[in-house]
Amino acid sequence: IAHHMKVGVVQFIGGSGHSAELRTLGQHPLCAFHVFGSGCMWNREHYQQDKAQMVAAWMVVKDMMNDPAYGLIICDEINPVIHHQYLNLDTLTRELTQRRPDLHMVLTGRNAPFELLDLADLATDMQAIRHPFSGKKLPPQAGVDY
Repeated sequence: IAHHMKVGVVQFIGGSGHSAELRTLGQHPLCAFHVFGSGCMWNREHYQQDKAQMVAAWMVVKDMMNDPAYGLIICDEINPVIHHQYLNLDTLTRELTQRRPDLHMVLTGRNAPFELLDLADLATDMQAIRHPFSGKKLPPQAGVDY
């Protein structure tokens, strides 16, 4: 946005849709922001419903990838979605490698598959040394944890 580039953000595990990112970026004219998911998707009782949402989220990403107006697309928390097999890794890998060369893609979240890491220009592995969710089980804090 700071470089006057249109940005698409798709939150794959967005939950309620009341995130700080949505409040900050959702109103910006150069940002299209979409929230999918139920916030926690590892309950296999709802696998088919959650999978349908993740496929719909990827369709939004694909539409953005095909729109030359976008310069950057952020797929927020897509890696855990792939890890838990809500989306097909081979399909995503193929579609990502076929994108136009001037389109920047950011895929976030834990457990990024090696196939995506091999395609990346930049990959970062963040490891918690101390985290309030482990040990003392502190409640999440606005501005710090979310």
